[in-house]
Amino acid sequence: MRLFCKILFLSLFFQFPLWSINYITTAESISWNGAYTSVADGFEALLYNPAGLEMTHGKFGVNFFGSSGFRFYNNLITSSDISSLIFTNNKSDDADLTTIIANKLDTLSEVGINLGMDLSIANLLIYSKFKKFTFGFSMIPKTTFSFSVGTDILSPIFKGLDISNPIDSSLNVYFLQYLDFCFSLSNRARFLEKFIPVEAIYVGMTQHIYIPTAYFNLSGEVTSTQVVTIPPTSTDLFNFNIKGDAILSTTYVVSQLGNYIPSIPLPSGTNYDLGPAFLSSKTAAFGLGWDFGFIILIKKFLRYGFAINDLGFMVFPRGAQKKTDTNITFSLEDLEDMGGWAMNSLYEVMEGFFSDMERTTTSTYILPSTTVRTGLGILPLDKKNITIIIAADVALSDLNQLIYNGYPTFNFSTGFEINPKINWVEFIFRGSFNYNSQVNYPSLAVGLGLYIGPVQMEFAVKGLEILIKSWGAKEFNCGLDLKLAF
Repeated sequence: MRLFCKILFLSLFFQFPLWSINYITTAESISWNGAYTSVADGFEALLYNPAGLEMTHGKFGVNFFGSSGFRFYNNLITSSDISSLIFTNNKSDDADLTTIIANKLDTLSEVGINLGMDLSIANLLIYSKFKKFTFGFSMIPKTTFSFSVGTDILSPIFKGLDISNPIDSSLNVYFLQYLDFCFSLSNRARFLEKFIPVEAIYVGMTQHIYIPTAYFNLSGEVTSTQVVTIPPTSTDLFNFNIKGDAILSTTYVVSQLGNYIPSIPLPSGTNYDLGPAFLSSKTAAFGLGWDFGFIILIKKFLRYGFAINDLGFMVFPRGAQKKTDTNITFSLEDLEDMGGWAMNSLYEVMEGFFSDMERTTTSTYILPSTTVRTGLGILPLDKKNITIIIAADVALSDLNQLIYNGYPTFNFSTGFEINPKINWVEFIFRGSFNYNSQVNYPSLAVGLGLYIGPVQMEFAVKGLEILIKSWGAKEFNCGLDLKLAF
């Protein structure tokens, strides 16, 4: 039973969506694993560096399929750990799982555990080249949900409760959902080329118009103390104290979900009802943001790029908020029924944060996931029948998390692309390596593409380290694109 509850506890975390520097927006981005984003042209320029639009060979392009993909990740255990627990016949699985998790908890940073999932569907990307500039438009629905919890909270579950080592840990939940309308403009900076001895310099800018639909932010702290020892059984009672602030803001349409959310009966005899919190949180919302970038074509075979993305703000003029100070008392015997104790405690925490949320006139200002990236692209071979590209990128994303008690994400990527060509048919083969501090683990990706005239079809998978014995993957992506480029 304890093994089942622990696996269930972990699997629940895998359901949380999170948007970050995961390069899920197009199949090409997934296959590059983040490399080549700083110097990309075509549709990827709309997403990462608008300067690359002017470098695009085609006159017009539309990604009408929408670039569908999904990603899930965690920074604690790998797919190899999970598969070994599921398929082994060893009866001591419980001890094995406890040992694996306990050892890995000690290796995590002070921020603790990050887990998440992301789904990207129905993005619209269009660009058109004119005589003196290139214009692009994109509409991208974005969902961000980040969950981080200190390792101290999970230590009692996987390592046993240590009376001499009380829990003192942070708890952070951040959710933001919005539509991102982007208008990009790119041109060649010929006046700069007069002073810098390079082949060409391209510059670009994107104007973002954000339409937020829902926002939730919870920042809290969890502490534990030994309350009292009850004679004559000498039962030790412990207390979890959860303090925090919660803010919920939604548009009118989303707030109406409160009419359809059923109340949940709690063990205390009361009901947990999220509906009123949604209904009291409706508001209007808006936001603005900007991308800036440049690409220097040093030689025909070498390009360097730099870009800043999503530098802006969003505003929810009103919403609902709640401060809570919740206490949960338990004994060591309660932990024997891990499943029941965890669910009861979860209900109490949810009731503490969501019940009786008060509508406020205070505006909530939000920063999008600002990213700074730079990289190189090399074209060692460019012939009529074959082209080879090698690229490397470094990026720092989620800079907004510094405000929400989180931390930015460092990303290093490198990869290659081989394009054999036969008349108007072109084949795409990509492979890449990525290190992302969000999961603190290396990742491998591969992509395949087929271009038949103006029709472009691409498929990509990230997480191939799952195939390496005793290694496994901590994240997995896949994407599919169907595009037209004339």
